[in-house]
Amino acid sequence: MNDPFDSSGGQPSIYLNTVLLLNDRWAKLLEKLDSLDLRAMYLRSFELVLSTTLPKPLSGYDEYEKVAAQPACRLPDDLTRTVPYDVFAAWVTAYTEIMRQEGIVGRKTYDLQGDDRDSQ
Repeated sequence: MNDPFDSSGGQPSIYLNTVLLLNDRWAKLLEKLDSLDLRAMYLRSFELVLSTTLPKPLSGYDEYEKVAAQPACRLPDDLTRTVPYDVFAAWVTAYTEIMRQEGIVGRKTYDLQGDDRDSQ
């Protein structure tokens, strides 16, 4: 029997299904924004999940770099500290634009599932 964790040639690759986790973390991030629980750790936690769904590192996206380059938007070393609402919202906006660019949001559901309704 083939070991799916073996990365040698001819072996099946492992698919990491991040859709449910990404949806869950996105909803939680927006809940934190709505409730004004603006601790930096929620942003970094979401970044960890988001980065697993992207074809390149977050630092490779202009939207991310624009926010990261703003001194006011730098996150504190102590991630349990809160950040101003505008800073939290700037990061959420950057994540949204990255997800839109990669087709994670802003597409029809059936486009993502391979539905052939467009071909009819």
